[in-house]
Amino acid sequence: MSSGIHTNLAGRSDKAPWDRFKRPDKPVAEYTSAEVFEECINLAEVYLNHRGYEVLQRSWTGQRGNADLIAQNEKGVLILVSVSGMLRPNASLVSMPELEDITSFTEKVRPVLKECAQAYNVKSAQVDVIAVCIRGERMAQIRHFANTAQWKQNR
Repeated sequence: MSSGIHTNLAGRSDKAPWDRFKRPDKPVAEYTSAEVFEECINLAEVYLNHRGYEVLQRSWTGQRGNADLIAQNEKGVLILVSVSGMLRPNASLVSMPELEDITSFTEKVRPVLKECAQAYNVKSAQVDVIAVCIRGERMAQIRHFANTAQWKQNR
């Protein structure tokens, strides 16, 4: 498996990722699971924006499943984004074991991908996975697995 795409958002001259959304008024080590996940979704959205994606919707739910984010890349491809998140305060770079079994993940997500593509009336779509590990105050590790599954309408 590839190591994903690495981008240093902190090195950007524009607004830092953590300043783009409201955060809980407490140290990250005290975040609840829901707060950790919300922060991971927010960081994933900022990351995608920096990569040229437009986030169209958050928390999409269909009859066959859901997606944390629906986005469109610079080529106009519809992308369902699955975000996994964890909190590991004071950790150095951590192992992020998302998608160890890519085959079962792909088979599980394909019907959801088709349903979402049909809901957005597009002929093809893909799934990206973004794993976020919050390691401390204003410090996170992000891995982006692009195009882990795809669906194209039969002609």
